[in-house]
Amino acid sequence: MAAAISAVVSLAEPPRITVTLTGWSTSGDLSVWRVHPDGTRHLVRGNSGAGSSVAISGGVGAALDYEAPHAVAVSYEAMDGASMVSSASVSIADTNARISLPGLPALSVAVELVSRVAPVLEQPGTVLQPVGRTTAVVFDDVRKAGSFAVTLRTRTHPAARELLAILTQEATSTVLLRMPGTLWDWAYIRVGSVTPHPVTHFRPADMLGLDASDSGAWHDWDLPCTVVDSPAGVNYGDPSASWTALNAAGKTWDALKAAGTTWLDLFRGMW
Repeated sequence: MAAAISAVVSLAEPPRITVTLTGWSTSGDLSVWRVHPDGTRHLVRGNSGAGSSVAISGGVGAALDYEAPHAVAVSYEAMDGASMVSSASVSIADTNARISLPGLPALSVAVELVSRVAPVLEQPGTVLQPVGRTTAVVFDDVRKAGSFAVTLRTRTHPAARELLAILTQEATSTVLLRMPGTLWDWAYIRVGSVTPHPVTHFRPADMLGLDASDSGAWHDWDLPCTVVDSPAGVNYGDPSASWTALNAAGKTWDALKAAGTTWLDLFRGMW
């Protein structure tokens, strides 16, 4: 059986792409790459090893990719021995802006993009003007990935609480921001000091088409962002998992304790 990769889109919350590998000639941890429209390749966050790897056993493996860009075509590829195996292109048909926490797919919320992003691509360096020389001497660093400010909007209290939970995680200050249809439609960012502003409506809620209970729930969030690399690590759990799934796994209490070291591990689905 020849090695093959299939990619299937699910628009369940949060949206994701299921990447399935079959017919692999070896077992173990495998790096799977997502290929973006500009040709750049990004490691898929897997479920095995210290980094982003997909576990292959009996020639078969699978990963849930929660971090693909939206509204653009992506494909997947991996090496089977000396051969490169690629999938067909697929696209998540979701045009909402979204902010999520890498590695914890349950922490993901759709938001509105209020302001356009105007990135600053810094070029650190030193310019010297030596005595007796008509031209300057320049020592340049590499151009940086960029920084920008963006304003996002939530319209309900639950959405605001979800965004707050993502931005206040102690484990990392890095989040994934997706803004389909913009120049920078996908980026891992480090978020600085956050300023949420309640949005005041000067017309009655019914004239704005709002439910009265939501008319005071709108918030605009000013985020200073610096583009960074993808954080290392695996996916913790599947947000679609349920108590029924835990029962179906047939784990004993000792097996659950052996699978993780904290209550958070159990919550994340480390079973």
